[in-house]
Amino acid sequence: MTAAHSPSASRGDRWLPRVIDRVARVHPRLGMLRFEEALRRNTLSLMQKHRVPGVQISFSIGDCAVRTLCFGVMCAQRRIPITPLTVFGLCSVTKPLTALGVLALVKDQVLHLDEPLHDEIVDLFTGISQEDSSRLRGITLRHCLAHTSGLAHFNPPRSHDPCRQTWLNASNLKFVRDPGAASGYSGINYALVEIVMEWRTGLPFSKIMGDSVLRPLKMEHSRFERDIPVADEQLSSDHDEHGHVFPTPPTVCHASSGLVSSTEQVCRGLQACHFSDGFLPRDLSQLQLTPQPSGLLGATATLGLHLHKGLDARSLSHGGTRPGHRSLVVVVPEARAVLCIAANSESGAEVFKPITGFFRAITIGA
Repeated sequence: MTAAHSPSASRGDRWLPRVIDRVARVHPRLGMLRFEEALRRNTLSLMQKHRVPGVQISFSIGDCAVRTLCFGVMCAQRRIPITPLTVFGLCSVTKPLTALGVLALVKDQVLHLDEPLHDEIVDLFTGISQEDSSRLRGITLRHCLAHTSGLAHFNPPRSHDPCRQTWLNASNLKFVRDPGAASGYSGINYALVEIVMEWRTGLPFSKIMGDSVLRPLKMEHSRFERDIPVADEQLSSDHDEHGHVFPTPPTVCHASSGLVSSTEQVCRGLQACHFSDGFLPRDLSQLQLTPQPSGLLGATATLGLHLHKGLDARSLSHGGTRPGHRSLVVVVPEARAVLCIAANSESGAEVFKPITGFFRAITIGA
């Protein structure tokens, strides 16, 4: 998403955009304007190229208020425009918010990041080896939130059953390494987090998150749904790579992929948590901006976010993928910047790549 230049452009003209981008990294308001200009100039053409019916983008840099831009339609059949109030099933962009819910319960001393979870989850691991049984005794919430549990990656079939029942019905839960030994994504990690949160509080996950995260962060139009109601007039439809609408499947678990929200709500929530005071003590909120466990060589994740390309902690993100939908959140701590994007198409990731690349260039020069 760089400015185009003609062959006859002067050397000064060619260098001007780069100079502006350097200045924008120091002055947040200029960075906001520069990024918005690039979005308005390029997003629709990217959507047309990749057959994406609708995109919603929210962003903030420094102390600037969150800005939201909307392109296209909620549904290719009904042609209803996307607005800032349009909500999406944000799938795995849920995970950073779930991690904040855990940290809120840690603050209240309901949960502890490094306390073994064995008693709450042992019934899910029937028929495992003696070695895996020993490993199970070492799993903690910190391991699950940062994908260092050592569990093999596995997603069960999508189900309408409660989270615990879904995983009780699963048959191939096993370890590939010791807990805390290395980073490695596993679909079960956040399901275990949900099960433990409900066990310790005696409350449904959606109630826990409403009380501990959504209301305190003023995310009043957000909610958690296992089965997203089709009749929701503000809910964007899902589309395949050809732009055809198809039904939204049920999520596997709330904690992993159950958030229904707008990009503006997510962006404002993360901005308020990490770059304002009041929601969490700084030592807890920083855990989402710091590779975990802090002493693990090659750690690629924080509590709820991933390092850029698994290496660069200056830019943290989490993508969301499900049939018919793509979403992404990016946090740049040193620039106090947050970007959240949602697209109602499987091709949305192709639209995201240049947008996130330019956002990183504006905020950290990467």
